[in-house]
Amino acid sequence: MDQTEDSEVTRMLHDAAAGVPGSLDRLIEAVYEDLRALAAHRMARHGGPVTIRPTELVHEAYGRLFGGAERSWSDRRHFINSAVAAMRSVLIDRARRRAALRRGGGMQRTAVDEVPAEFGGFSIVDLDDAISALRRVDARAADAVCYRVYAGLANSEIARLLEISERTAERELAFARVWLQRELTGRAGPRGEVMS
Repeated sequence: MDQTEDSEVTRMLHDAAAGVPGSLDRLIEAVYEDLRALAAHRMARHGGPVTIRPTELVHEAYGRLFGGAERSWSDRRHFINSAVAAMRSVLIDRARRRAALRRGGGMQRTAVDEVPAEFGGFSIVDLDDAISALRRVDARAADAVCYRVYAGLANSEIARLLEISERTAERELAFARVWLQRELTGRAGPRGEVMS
């Protein structure tokens, strides 16, 4: 999306928050394909069997985005952050439900439970817990990881959303990779500091 489209989406977000008739429908129409592309990219990174299709992920995330009381997003970036958080929530809730069933029902792990190899191949539930710990240490690195893991965004888009250079986004992801690997393998200190 270019800056003109960003401005248009931001205007629609403000109109929807102000209750302008028809604005919510126009907003949904304008962002639906972006949301579906995020979901499709997320699913494509995981090959193999999945338990949720991109369209289904978008619809569940949509329900969380537009079904709640809070619909005031300041701009496209804020909206995308909310959309990624909604997708993350859908995926984590599904993974937790499957994990609970697996304990009693012997179900097999599916690809959507897996984390991209660059983040150690841990379960998405374990990674989500570690990202929450990382957020207390470095919120921007945690946001970068969320954009990569839950939305499948490239470094350039992560940089754009975080309003940093692409090189800085690469450094944030590299730091997060090392920190999360250590956290997930139990090598983090008592306050979450990375041990060397």
